[in-house]
Amino acid sequence: MSKPRLFIGKLLLAPLLVLLVLAVVAGGQIVTSLDLLDAVRNIDQIQLALRANGEALARLQEAESALQRFKAVGDGQQPGLRQVLREEALRLRAISRGMSAPPNFADAVNTDRELLHNVSSLLEQIGDGGRLALLYEDWRRTHDLLTARLKGRDQSYHLALAENAVDARLEAEAAIPVAILLTVVGVMAAVAASLAGAKALMTSFGRLAEAMRSLARGEVVATEAAAWLGREFAEVSEALDLFQRTTLEKKAALEALAESEESLKRALDAAPAPLAMTRPGEGGLVYANKQCCDLFKVEKPLLGMDVRQFYTNPADRDRFVEEIRRRGELHEYEVSMRRADGEDRWMLVSAVPLTYRGEAVIVLGYSDITERRALLAQLQESEEKLRLIVETTPVPLVLTSIATDRLLYVNRQALDMFNIPPGMEVIGMPASDFWADPAGRQKMKEEMQANHGRLSHFETRLKRPDGGWFWAQLSAASTDFKGEAVLLVSVEDVTKRRELEEELRRHATTDFLTGIANRRHFIDVAEREFARAKRYGHPLSVLMLDIDRFKRINDTYGHPVGDKVVQAMADLCRKSLREIDHLGRMGGEEFAILLPETKADVALQVAERVREMVEEAAVAADGLAQPIRFTTSVGLASLKTVNQGFDQMLMQADRALYKAKQAGRNCVRTAAELEPENQPG
Repeated sequence: MSKPRLFIGKLLLAPLLVLLVLAVVAGGQIVTSLDLLDAVRNIDQIQLALRANGEALARLQEAESALQRFKAVGDGQQPGLRQVLREEALRLRAISRGMSAPPNFADAVNTDRELLHNVSSLLEQIGDGGRLALLYEDWRRTHDLLTARLKGRDQSYHLALAENAVDARLEAEAAIPVAILLTVVGVMAAVAASLAGAKALMTSFGRLAEAMRSLARGEVVATEAAAWLGREFAEVSEALDLFQRTTLEKKAALEALAESEESLKRALDAAPAPLAMTRPGEGGLVYANKQCCDLFKVEKPLLGMDVRQFYTNPADRDRFVEEIRRRGELHEYEVSMRRADGEDRWMLVSAVPLTYRGEAVIVLGYSDITERRALLAQLQESEEKLRLIVETTPVPLVLTSIATDRLLYVNRQALDMFNIPPGMEVIGMPASDFWADPAGRQKMKEEMQANHGRLSHFETRLKRPDGGWFWAQLSAASTDFKGEAVLLVSVEDVTKRRELEEELRRHATTDFLTGIANRRHFIDVAEREFARAKRYGHPLSVLMLDIDRFKRINDTYGHPVGDKVVQAMADLCRKSLREIDHLGRMGGEEFAILLPETKADVALQVAERVREMVEEAAVAADGLAQPIRFTTSVGLASLKTVNQGFDQMLMQADRALYKAKQAGRNCVRTAAELEPENQPG
């Protein structure tokens, strides 16, 4: 009996293992179905919220029309219109109570409810009378805010509905292979168990017949034959019991399989995505859910119908199936299909080959992209027009990616401006490679951020690939291009204008003969330094210088030689000063030096140093045998009184210069020497 029992134990273990695998697969089917159910529930919630949102918008419009009629008859002198306003207020309040909040929208919907309640309250107060002007203003402000929010919410709901539809479609696609696998495993388990039971039963009947033949031939004694027959009958009985149990298990597996297929059908029918199954060979329809029927305008699909009739070009279906065989599966395959009403539509089709109920099928998912293709065609046409406009415009234009800071497009005028050599590929290069001043680029970004993505007449230095640079005036705006945030920049070369402005500025502030500051510019700078010194209590001194006997030089040697002496005087002063000091020509042979952060004693040393340098200098001139020597007289004044202005300080230095002239020239005198306490009594 040990061998039959071992055999029967193995037969029992095989279906148990198969049933275990079947249970695991069924569990996966249940999880997938639950996920699909959650996605469908989310869609239902969003649809309810979308409907309530639309009702609120429609009711707001009705309320606004009623209010306009109320205002048109002299603030509502007709009692019937007041009652209409009250009724509209009640309807709005009822809608606010019935607004549902889908997942992730709870806070926003609560705010909408409060605003809707406020709108209804204002409408009710207007109907009851009161300060109508203030109520009208509050109503308009709250009504416009709520309307804008509800319209924005409508777009958000549509977007969420599309996202959940995609999730449901993915869950449905995931459920199909699980259900089919469950079917295959169940059938295999039933067949394997049946074959094993039948084999065991036939083996037992064979042994029983052999025992009876042996007994008839007398090959064994009666007692042995009886024992043998008893064992064989017992094994046959056990085999029959096993076969009966296997049959019951097969029946249960088939019932579970039928229930699983029914659950799969219900899940596919509830999926928001159009789904269908077809036979790959003759193209017969195996299954189509309601969404697929609605998409193709078919009232009730007939199983087995030829799906080739739904292709605009029937040969496209053969190419479609061939692509599936070659690749194994297809995703987002574009093909033109014809609905039952005769209208051709572009479809985006995904296909996966599977085995369903024992036959090979193709599981298909559809998406109508006709409008999207039309929009893409319009967009492509618009882009072509834009490219033509950009290419023919005389303004250099550059398109850069905001995310990567790389060039996306450069028109011909910009290529010429930057002297881009033929064959050089600039698309994809960093835009920062063309900036000569990184600080200027950072300043441009800050200005664009402050001006909400726009920039006008921003001047900076840009550089060319050959290393040269030029002054450019930029105007820019951020926008979207092919789904990417980009920056459209116009570039204008303003180098000549900047040079002209610089030349004009130089002429306005510089003495043409000596190249130092002229009188006006010197006084402007000196007054700023004077104000700063007064504010912070810093020392400040000024020198007035004059070339001694300059008229004699002009009369003796001529004005060209006099100009050389003036230029030499400016050079000598410039060499003896610091960077923070300021030198200016006040007119003719007269100069002024401003010494910031300098007290009177130090300024006196500077004045003496300048005087000595001038005394030691000599100016050579064409046609003269000997160089010309000259001297200078200097007047000095320092900041002392708090209430004096720079013009007073300059006047004191000028009087000190006059005293130096009276003292015999070629000397320095200070304003302090002219004060009363320093005069002899």
